[in-house]
Amino acid sequence: MAEKDGNTQCVLCGAEVSGSENDAVTLRDKGRICNQCAAGIRMVWPVVVDLGKEHHFTHGMPAYNHSDTISVMVDSLENAAAEDVRAAVAEAERIREAYRAKYGEVKGLFLVDTVLRESHLKNKGGVVTNSEEMERVFAKKLHIIRGRCVYGQVHTDDAFEVARREKTYSFRPYDLGEGKVPSAKLRLTEGRYGEYYFMDDVSCVYPGDMMIVR
Repeated sequence: MAEKDGNTQCVLCGAEVSGSENDAVTLRDKGRICNQCAAGIRMVWPVVVDLGKEHHFTHGMPAYNHSDTISVMVDSLENAAAEDVRAAVAEAERIREAYRAKYGEVKGLFLVDTVLRESHLKNKGGVVTNSEEMERVFAKKLHIIRGRCVYGQVHTDDAFEVARREKTYSFRPYDLGEGKVPSAKLRLTEGRYGEYYFMDDVSCVYPGDMMIVR
């Protein structure tokens, strides 16, 4: 792998990339792949999410009755070598062809991992004095659909379709996030994990469903 003035070359396109992790991904064998080339093989080497527990500590000891579920973004490309990413170019195109054969020329496909309903609370009069003054806001039905874009790209402006029992349901999200990365709120590309937020009733959607954007 060629080096010049502290930069290295992308193992796929040969373009020079800086040492910054914002410009390229460092592979297992210390090779580098630029973000543009990485995006083309993300369906083979995706960015995945590892869910875990973050425990709070009291006087240096874990408070196991107080913990938060946290999501950590894990880049699988960091476990690949240069020969792996070169082979992934043809593999990614084979996967795209299979999706096109099954779904036609669609804009994007989003594979559903989990479907959640988030409860919202608000207080009466703006001031909370006791628990009886709290009320649940059922008018704001917030559903969260987590999953991964497996083909093309999906956007918050898109209408999603899900087929269920010979009927097609269509709905639009009002927001999108990718873990705690604010720059990924609007659009997801191949191999990227995301969370869509819906105000509409999406009870027709289940884990394993493919949400289609035409």
